[in-house]
Amino acid sequence: MAFIINESAIEELGMKEPLGTKLPFGTVIGVVKDFHLHDLHSKITPAYLVLNNQTFFEMAIKTKSDYRNVLPKIKTIWEKINSGVNFESHTLKIR
Repeated sequence: MAFIINESAIEELGMKEPLGTKLPFGTVIGVVKDFHLHDLHSKITPAYLVLNNQTFFEMAIKTKSDYRNVLPKIKTIWEKINSGVNFESHTLKIR
């Protein structure tokens, strides 16, 4: 199994060189900037994205255009990689 972790996770784990670090269930293969995992009002927390050969159940996508313009393409890709898993979309609202 492989992990992509955010900057807060690096800090929490005290890592100096996170790429290639072995964790109990896999290896860190990527690092991303901190992001809001749940909603824009929650505190940013350490995040660990798990990559394996099983089905994806959730993903977050940031788009510069109106999300409704890209939603059909995202749904098509989702259905290709997650056959049989219902597609749902939600937005993070900025207040």
